[in-house]
Amino acid sequence: MSNLLVFLDKVTGSIDSGEAVDVVFMDFAFDKVPHIRLGRKLESHGITGKSLTWIVDWLSGSGRKQRVCINGATSDRQFVLSGVPQGSVLGPILFLLYTIALTVELSTGF
Repeated sequence: MSNLLVFLDKVTGSIDSGEAVDVVFMDFAFDKVPHIRLGRKLESHGITGKSLTWIVDWLSGSGRKQRVCINGATSDRQFVLSGVPQGSVLGPILFLLYTIALTVELSTGF
């Protein structure tokens, strides 16, 4: 809530001062992290060898599948190709490692 209030204060202050305001909203979700890209990102952060292999296998090599059930109708099971497991200890850390470069890219104007 405090981040929202600080943001609102800055935006309204800029508008009141006659300054132009550009805002970009992005929605990053745990389920949108592609396993292949995450593996490359981890490698660029120095995670290699057996550690990298274990993480990639844990994400996608385990053959995790999912399906959707709506009003009694069930889809076929599909392999999970993206996302970090929510509720796991490692999931939030992997998500942060995947998205950390975005803060640098956004602050430097790409």
